[in-house]
Amino acid sequence: MQPRILLIDSYDSFSFNLASLCHQSLPSPLIHIIKNDTLTLPQLLPLLSSFTAIIIGPGPGSPTHAQDVGIIPALYALPNAHLLPIFGVCLGLQSLGVAFGAKLRRLRVVKHGQISEVVHGGVGIFEGVGEVRAVRYHSLCVDLPSPLPPSTSVFIHTHTSAAETTFTSELEELAHVDDELTENGRVIMALRHRTKPFYAVQYHPESVCTSGGGLQVLQNFFKIAEEWNAEHGRVLEPLEERRTVLVGAPWPRARTALSSSSSSPRTAPRKVHTTTLTHPSLSSRIPELCEALGVLEDDGAPFVLLDSAAAPGRFSIIACLTPHSPVLSYRVGERCLVQTTSSRFSSSSSPSPPGGSSSPGGARIQRHELGDTQDVWSWLKDYMDERRAEGGAEEVPFWGGLVGCVSYEAGVAGSGIPLDARRPRFAEALRPSTAQGRGEGERRKGESQHSDFNLVFVERSVVIDTHTGRTYVQSIVDGDEAWVRATGVIVGEVADKPIGTGLISAGESEATVSAVGKPVVTLPNKERYIRNINAAKEALYAGESYELCLTARTKVAFPAASSSSSRKSKTRPSSSWDKYKKLRASNPAPFSAYIRLQPTTLLSTSPERFLSYSRPTVANSSSSSSSTSTPHKVQKQLCQLRPIKGTLRKSRPGSDSPITRAEAEHLLRGSAKEVAENLMIVDLIRHDLGGVLGPRVNVKSFCGVEEYETVWQMVSVVEGVWEGECGHADGEGGRGGGVGWEVLRHSLPPGSMTGAPKKRSMEILQALEDSERGIYSGVLGYWCVGGGGDWAVTIRSCFKYDDAHAAVEEPPSSSPSSRAPSRASSTSNDIRADDFSGDATEEWVIGAGGAITALSDPEAEWEEMVLKLESVLRSFGALESRGR
Repeated sequence: MQPRILLIDSYDSFSFNLASLCHQSLPSPLIHIIKNDTLTLPQLLPLLSSFTAIIIGPGPGSPTHAQDVGIIPALYALPNAHLLPIFGVCLGLQSLGVAFGAKLRRLRVVKHGQISEVVHGGVGIFEGVGEVRAVRYHSLCVDLPSPLPPSTSVFIHTHTSAAETTFTSELEELAHVDDELTENGRVIMALRHRTKPFYAVQYHPESVCTSGGGLQVLQNFFKIAEEWNAEHGRVLEPLEERRTVLVGAPWPRARTALSSSSSSPRTAPRKVHTTTLTHPSLSSRIPELCEALGVLEDDGAPFVLLDSAAAPGRFSIIACLTPHSPVLSYRVGERCLVQTTSSRFSSSSSPSPPGGSSSPGGARIQRHELGDTQDVWSWLKDYMDERRAEGGAEEVPFWGGLVGCVSYEAGVAGSGIPLDARRPRFAEALRPSTAQGRGEGERRKGESQHSDFNLVFVERSVVIDTHTGRTYVQSIVDGDEAWVRATGVIVGEVADKPIGTGLISAGESEATVSAVGKPVVTLPNKERYIRNINAAKEALYAGESYELCLTARTKVAFPAASSSSSRKSKTRPSSSWDKYKKLRASNPAPFSAYIRLQPTTLLSTSPERFLSYSRPTVANSSSSSSSTSTPHKVQKQLCQLRPIKGTLRKSRPGSDSPITRAEAEHLLRGSAKEVAENLMIVDLIRHDLGGVLGPRVNVKSFCGVEEYETVWQMVSVVEGVWEGECGHADGEGGRGGGVGWEVLRHSLPPGSMTGAPKKRSMEILQALEDSERGIYSGVLGYWCVGGGGDWAVTIRSCFKYDDAHAAVEEPPSSSPSSRAPSRASSTSNDIRADDFSGDATEEWVIGAGGAITALSDPEAEWEEMVLKLESVLRSFGALESRGR
């Protein structure tokens, strides 16, 4: 019978990495994963006879807090009739220690993402194990109790004999580390129970940077477990199907597989019409091409550019929107999506779509109610299934599809955290550092009035390959060859213009700023930000998190762009496009974007890819069926994440000589803090990928240093491969297109913007930060009709909300009790026009922050946050306009 493992997840962000290590340690194991508060002990006891062993994973918090450990203490207190082998990690070791009298203490020097040499005796789970260099994520440890009286005896049963022996404790230390005496002294790294099959390690064997103490230690444990089970007559019983529902299906299928809920018949794929042009000079003239395609015509009309303005970016995508291009918006907590066709495109005489309505401004609006078993992601999956396409150029990653942005709060809510409440435990503990005047449970101020999903479906596009000089004009509209040809002509005309036409020079940039007036900049309050850093560090010391990505917002106000001619016309000058061109020129980045989808305008020069997933490909299965040798077809899809942690300014203070690559590599890779930040997020991302893809996840590159316009950054690359039956979305009965969308859904918000463990970190950040983040630290990118996608983290960005947008009437069928509080108003409570001088203002929001660890220096963290702000403020001509 296959070994069956029960893994207890304490709401950690490394649990699937531990599951992957177990998968490598055993032949074809069945691994079931449950939260530590999923089942009560009476529910679990009847199931234990079906499991070879239990793995108790790591987690935030303390073994003395019942809400942090759930059922774990009960497992260490199992009656003999239900006893089975248990292996604990981190919180699992601390819980074992506390259960049998060990003393819990705080480390004087916290070890989060630090690597230590582990001293062991080569016995038990360390048999045959050589040198161990282990990753530590802990701020608490246990010390064994003082020796028992000499008369105290413990009867033990070893693998070879039974004996009555005097011991100092029921627990035995198997390994330790020697921290400096001025730090933590001797710290226990592994324990075993002398009479029960309980083993545990304090370090993280599943971390990508643990060497020597991972796979072999788990293999030794499972060998010991099998021997103990045999000696005690434990024979595994089959897990009855009616009981499987309690522990879920075995991982890696233990995830929510949102299959299509659409009842419509499967439609034939659309065809992609493409013409390929070769214009090498066009790569440097993308802004001019956008202007030729209409970006300047109206600052209120939808327009989208995903812009690879610097290496390692490659493809730039210009969405050529039509009068029928639907903008899809969704607000977390509601039961419907809103589909809008822009009034800027639509004639007032155009009929509204069935079931829709028209706003006074002419915008056509439809509301799509979510089904009882649907969420926004499954609705979007159905939407894309019905619009899939084929036949485009294989080398082009985008043929058409959804383009836009998803907010940070969409990911927070998807993690099960209410947006309108603060966890009392953290709110109370962190209250001295939080902003005053916000009541318990009150909806936080900021972007809560606006959409968390803002996407447009693109049928026509121009894609520029900046590496090869090729340009692809594409359409998935039937019979659209004439448009493809006409747009190809426009592309050629732009490419043939003299170099320099249409570009903004430094002088023009300053003249534009002068013409509209200097901006008013309001930085975050420095004292409050530093207090929040210290409060975050206290949460780290208490074991609540390993890393917290603290952020704050800066406000930039301009006099609104206006002229007598614009007041007389129906359109207005494109001030946002001018700002984007200046931002692009001063801070070119591989994942830049200009997204103008009413009422949101986003300007981004993001250097960080969050997630890309390839178009699914068809290949022969790597393994044939056990009943036949005939190979069968499978789909494969590659997913890649590129987290950035570690930033260094290229300019050298007081010198004209820039910092070289060699110096940057030495400074970044030689910094224990920077490497620890990167490592924690890499381990978190491996977990996020593993939750959907299973054990096929690897780290392609760790802590590589990449050059950008103004900074050096430390970047890691994590990849995972999905394989599923042809014709299935997830190998279990879907409708095609791969699982990249589900990896995106399960990975939001980006771990590089939360910290680890992700859920607990987000709860703490909610108590610390004064407002919702909105678009900032969410993601921007595309979901292609061919099944691929590419999303960047929304950083080094700024955004604004327009005051005027179409009102949406509630449909008669809507129930007020089923809807979230209305967020229809576009005026932010955080940014008010009367905060600034002048009759009219245009208000932009810039988010910035940094990863707070136990090693963080508050002043240095403030300076790093300001450094990140400067890359955006510089393009606004606002560096000398900063105020507090």
